[in-house]
Amino acid sequence: MSAVRVLFVFLAFGWSTKTSWAEIIVPHGTWSAVINFEETVVDANRGRFAGKGIAASPGDGQLDSDSWMFAGFSDGDSVIGQNSSSGDLARGIHSGGVRSGGLYAFETSALNRVLGVQATGSDFSPGWIQLSIATSMAERLWELSFDWWVFNDKPRSTLLQTEISIDGILFTALPAAEWTTPLLPSASPLWRRHSRLIGFDFDAAPTNLWVRWKVSDFAGSGSRDEFGIDNIRIHVGAVPVTVPTPEPTSGGMLASLIVAVVAYRYVLATFRNRCR
Repeated sequence: MSAVRVLFVFLAFGWSTKTSWAEIIVPHGTWSAVINFEETVVDANRGRFAGKGIAASPGDGQLDSDSWMFAGFSDGDSVIGQNSSSGDLARGIHSGGVRSGGLYAFETSALNRVLGVQATGSDFSPGWIQLSIATSMAERLWELSFDWWVFNDKPRSTLLQTEISIDGILFTALPAAEWTTPLLPSASPLWRRHSRLIGFDFDAAPTNLWVRWKVSDFAGSGSRDEFGIDNIRIHVGAVPVTVPTPEPTSGGMLASLIVAVVAYRYVLATFRNRCR
């Protein structure tokens, strides 16, 4: 593939010829709609994702199989336009701690669902999730923003990687977007988010981009952690002034509340002093 230079990486703790198919369309010079699996995004998913499988014309709770592909499940790799509403690609909704391998709508909280996977010895070890993206105008500068979510409840470390391609065949790894789950399980496992914002500059301006999120065993033995991806956004063209805002966490909301209270008290004290 064309050479690509990584321009910047933002990390936060708490992303042959082409045959014809649909892709996520990103207007030039703007951010794409955020794929947060909470609402319909054209060519990505219909309605709130519910782990009901994939389809070329997705029903409520399904993913669009013209844009998404999956490899590594024991039921076999998915193909463009596939319709599957049972088995590995349709494991339903769960909050974590599952045993059966497959594709899930994991609820990291009551208000947030992610596109998730439970890997096992026969499922997704290794495996990958792939999203195809297109833009109306060739452009060298692209940005990718997304969140990894991890539920560390198992005694095995998993390597989470991200790759990109401009032809859907040759992929380039983005080492700065990697994340390795802890080897030792948490005594009280919770869903943890790890955000990524990556900018890159291609030598040859593409109109298409394929993103792969890869999963493989790293260390340890036994069962594997659950993981998910969320809040996927793509920007094509000049770097914007603002960047996507992550979904609020309880810690972030508390920090914002504290700042607001301090500011309020400062303004109130100033007002009182002036009135004396």
